[in-house]
Formats: sequence, structure tokens, C-alpha cells
Amino acid sequence: MRGGEINYVHIDMLRLQAQLLQEIEERRGFVPCEGLEYSAPCEAPAEYMVADATRPGGGGSEIEIRPAWFCRTHLSELLGRDPGEQPLSRRIEGPEK
Repeated sequence: MRGGEINYVHIDMLRLQAQLLQEIEERRGFVPCEGLEYSAPCEAPAEYMVADATRPGGGGSEIEIRPAWFCRTHLSELLGRDPGEQPLSRRIEGPEK
């Protein structure tokens, strides 16, 4: 597969995020949406994780790239469209021989 986009996440990142997800859910009952950087946190339950979200960093012009949690409304706003359904696996038709 050359030239196309490939989404990938290291398994250690998955493990860490799964652990954080479990800890937050045990403490709060759900993982809250982080909202958009130019608005207040929305606190709705998050439905999606963006593995490489950009967020304002600690000092002035710094930018932090890290996983971030979003509700469907805020992810839709970031994407400019609804994220749609994400089945765990799917099949697509290959070229006919």
C-alpha cells in the first residue's frame, strides 16, 4: 500500500489509553469530551479518541500533540462532517479478475 494514508497507533499507546479510559470511567462514570481549544470543555460523554490531536501547550506559543477525547458533536465540527459509523471490521469489493 503506497501513496495512501495509513492510520496507525503503537500498541503501547493503546494500552496507556485503555488504562486511562478505565481509570476515568471508574472515577467519573464516563470520559468527558475535552471540547475544542477555543471553547470551554463541554463535559458531554466522549465517544471518540483522536490519537494525534493538537492542543495549546503550557507556555504561550507551544503546541502539544497528544490523544484527546471528543463527543460526536465536537468531532463533527473538527472534521467538517459527521464521523459516521465505525464497524470493528468491514469488507470492500476488490477489483474483478
